[in-house]
Amino acid sequence: MEIVIKLIPTFLLIALGYLLKKYKVFDAELGRTLLKFVFLVAAPALSLRSISQINLDFSLIAIILLPIALTVLSFLLVKPLEKGLHLKPKQFAVFLMATMIVNSGFTLPFVLSLVGDEGAARVALFNVTNNLMVFGWVYSIAITYGERGSLNKLGVLKKVVFSPTFAALIIALALNFSHVRIPSFLTPTVNLLADLTSPLILISLGLIMELKLMFPLQTFQSLTFRMVGGLIVGILFVKLFGLTGINKITALLLSASPVGFNTVTFSSLEKLDDEFAASIVSMGLIAGLILMSILTVILGFNIV
Repeated sequence: MEIVIKLIPTFLLIALGYLLKKYKVFDAELGRTLLKFVFLVAAPALSLRSISQINLDFSLIAIILLPIALTVLSFLLVKPLEKGLHLKPKQFAVFLMATMIVNSGFTLPFVLSLVGDEGAARVALFNVTNNLMVFGWVYSIAITYGERGSLNKLGVLKKVVFSPTFAALIIALALNFSHVRIPSFLTPTVNLLADLTSPLILISLGLIMELKLMFPLQTFQSLTFRMVGGLIVGILFVKLFGLTGINKITALLLSASPVGFNTVTFSSLEKLDDEFAASIVSMGLIAGLILMSILTVILGFNIV
């Protein structure tokens, strides 16, 4: 019951965002703007606070390798199905990206509700390789199927390396390895910004959620690959690396994450199929709420 109570704010904030959009107080564009703020400001602060204090050990190697396994396996399983899915090339690109992009931002509030900053630190470590896979490989897929021709690999690399989140990860790791704490005069500001991460993500989810379903069969297949298939990979990782406690909880929740928002972003940038991308992401949010809630309760009982 304690875990269920902790999840109530999650649902209320998502509902708040959805109602604010429904009654035209705000629109979906504000949700995208808030997510951009999270990416540029709040999430880096959370990474800086959590990773600088985490006790790094060999067991965390699994968390860093997990997004590589999830992305590679999704590609290997889905790419051969291109002709059998009866989708246009640009629609298949959306389908493929949806299976490969892990929505760790959606999962973060659930991780925080169970294990707090220690879990957030592991999500941030997960995002080191996850961001490399998404902004490198997955983005190259969007460009290949889109209208911009060949990928500028150097440009993508610069985009990843110079992003605020990646920079915060490097600084936090440097502080951790050197056993240096965040300066006391910066701590209140860092804490304030870090604490905004979860509520802003949840309100944004409500603002961008669209209850419109396109290609029902293919959408269901995509979500099954991403969430159920991902959870199976997560369970195998837990067994293979002998993960327990916070590492186990974080790995399983991240593995079962719904479709990432960059599916819509990349589809828009490369002129693929925006509506199909928005449909898959929105349906993924609904399925994600159900699956994440069930997993959070189950894993919560295991750590009590």
